[in-house]
Amino acid sequence: MMLVNRADAARAGVLLILAILLPLTVFSAPKTYRIDLPTRTLTPADDGGQWLAQRTDSGASTIVLQFRDHPADNVKRGLSQAGVQLQEYIGGGAWVAYLQPGVESSVFDNLDLRWAGPMLPEDKVNHRVAANDMPSWAVTPDGNLYAVVMMKNVPESEAEALIYEAGGEPGALISVLNT
Repeated sequence: MMLVNRADAARAGVLLILAILLPLTVFSAPKTYRIDLPTRTLTPADDGGQWLAQRTDSGASTIVLQFRDHPADNVKRGLSQAGVQLQEYIGGGAWVAYLQPGVESSVFDNLDLRWAGPMLPEDKVNHRVAANDMPSWAVTPDGNLYAVVMMKNVPESEAEALIYEAGGEPGALISVLNT
């Protein structure tokens, strides 16, 4: 038989309670759903992605999809097969997604979707470029040197044409593998 005084028993009880509760608080810590885009910050309410059902444009578009939890690989594959390409994770449970023309809102019905909304043109521009606040290293004797990043679904030839159309001259184009 082991003799334990009350103070030691109380400390052991407190330690046992902490050992049980600490993992629960770590795993159930509130998740932040804040989305930081280059020119604005979104803290959308959880509406289950209602905007998708109200969307009237059935053409190709770039949108933001926010999930309650990160989508599993089989969900990503299912979205891809349905014409929804998750382009880039942008934090807060959100992804930039490209919808091919004709994607029906029913594609999103059984997902753990928290919020969805349009990707505005200004969301695609770096905040320093939008404010014309280029760092000194980006200024060349001929003007400003910009790094242009296209969405993964834009073919290289189209990216080059868009750069020329905007008055730029594409330098070395770097292809990024879609992994």
